[in-house]
Amino acid sequence: MRITNYSASARARLVSQAKMKARSKTAKNASSKVSSDTVRSILDSLNKKSSVSSKSKTTKQTSEAQLKANYTSIKNAADALQGHAAKLLSTAQNSLFGAAIPDKEKDVSSKDATTKDTTTNTGTNTTIPATEAELLKSKENVVNEIAAFIDDYNTMISKMSSVNNSLNNMYIKQLKSCVSENRTALKVLGITQEANGTLRVNLKTLKAADVSKMQTVFGKKNSFADKVATKSNVVELNADNKIEGYNKSSHSSSYNRYGKNYNNSGNESKYNVKG
Repeated sequence: MRITNYSASARARLVSQAKMKARSKTAKNASSKVSSDTVRSILDSLNKKSSVSSKSKTTKQTSEAQLKANYTSIKNAADALQGHAAKLLSTAQNSLFGAAIPDKEKDVSSKDATTKDTTTNTGTNTTIPATEAELLKSKENVVNEIAAFIDDYNTMISKMSSVNNSLNNMYIKQLKSCVSENRTALKVLGITQEANGTLRVNLKTLKAADVSKMQTVFGKKNSFADKVATKSNVVELNADNKIEGYNKSSHSSSYNRYGKNYNNSGNESKYNVKG
């Protein structure tokens, strides 16, 4: 058995080397830990930014979806309102007001729509005045059309208020002006304006009103209904343009710059190089 004897200086040198190795290992481990912590911190930061970006994108998409829904309601209401106005403003022989106003109250020179053409045994055409029951039914048709007109007007106003931008607010102001210009005539029919611009109709008062007064407000050129219908056409066109814009935005946001569809569950592009 070989026994090695180290001098005091040799032992001191070995101890010193061992301590240096230990310190080096500790420093390396510490450096590794710092590096790991730094990487983790960077990843956490990136994940947070990604989460915020994702939430922001989702919020934007939700907002655009709601705006698109509002503009769709505006468009539909404006279109329906114009349909009711067209019926009320018609001057055809079988028009709503033509059938509801007795001959003695008419202010037009055209053939009386409240009379019926018949042919006698001699082949001569004669006219028979509409009965009271027929006139009442025709008046009811006018009242229903006016009520439907007002319902669509209120929907259009309410949805434009929900969007609340300068252009829609301008349209609302112009429509309110139309109401103000006809305030007295509308009130006679039981129609008043609320603070938010919508209209309130008292059906009992409307039904009891004279048909010729209804015609003055809803059935003549440049009347309240005529002016509102003209303005609602502009409102509808604006809503249609907005909807088209949101549709384009939604379509383009589904693809990245390489043409890959984010909504496609697969890993391949929705379109090949040939389109």
